[in-house]
Amino acid sequence: MKKFFLVFFIVIGISLLYSEDVRYKPYVLAGIEKGEMNDAVTKVENLLTENGFEILGKYSPLQDKNRVVICITNEVLKKTAGKFLNKYGGLLAYAAVTRFALYKENDNIEVSYRNPIYWGNAYFQKDFPAVEKDYITLNFKMVEMCKGLSEVKNAPYGSKKGLTAKKLWKYRFGIFMPYFDDVVTYAKKTNYDEILKKIDENFPKSSRADKVFSLSFPDKKLTLIGVGEPDEKGEPYFLPKLDKKYPKQDAFLPWEILVMKDKVVAFNGKYFMALAYPDAGMGTFMKIRKGGAYNKTIFNSLIVGEKK
Repeated sequence: MKKFFLVFFIVIGISLLYSEDVRYKPYVLAGIEKGEMNDAVTKVENLLTENGFEILGKYSPLQDKNRVVICITNEVLKKTAGKFLNKYGGLLAYAAVTRFALYKENDNIEVSYRNPIYWGNAYFQKDFPAVEKDYITLNFKMVEMCKGLSEVKNAPYGSKKGLTAKKLWKYRFGIFMPYFDDVVTYAKKTNYDEILKKIDENFPKSSRADKVFSLSFPDKKLTLIGVGEPDEKGEPYFLPKLDKKYPKQDAFLPWEILVMKDKVVAFNGKYFMALAYPDAGMGTFMKIRKGGAYNKTIFNSLIVGEKK
């Protein structure tokens, strides 16, 4: 019976996916847990591992004990990303990792995650139809898994109206703003193994950056690294200006750098922040522009070492 519903879900999902009327929101409020944060984190981690997800790392944004982001992957995410690592300059490595987030307010603990259909369309763009069955199955798995939470919500959020698939394929905040592949290059003409070693050595020395996770595709010489930004001009600067509503949207964190064969890149903040907060206006982004620019200081502290 469960297999029947899965097939039905996939067929209906594909038929609706490219309708101009269907819009997707960046996050899903999976449900609510009660009690202590540590217990809720353990419960979510157990649900994830029991359902075939690999936990790559976790951290607390703003170093706040009431916020936890869990970074995960699984065979579907790695396989689908792996199919397209020769396109978009290797940027589909970003699609191999997704997140769950927990936020505690009084006795309620919100459990949310990135909506795989929203982020999948944004990352794979016009190639998403080639992986849509995998992503619809992944979405179904997440929905079913989260029925193990104390109070089930399954409520998409993060945008009032949401975005269509075709809008996500060519997403940018506005005219003259960057697209998906308009990345920022932080180092070039580098040796892959040497720069990876240097970054690993510089993490413990940096007061501006914390290593959250690392996922490698060795045969392609690609490594995606999640970077927490505890510095006062990092998360403490931009997150309070963005995340004023509930549920929180912590599942867009952490920022990432992508170490490639001969360079190190990261998403342009004007693309990534707008994708994560599609309803935020120009006024909001103007308030955090210095934080986005400060990423150069944070990431460079890992690549060339922190300047005192």
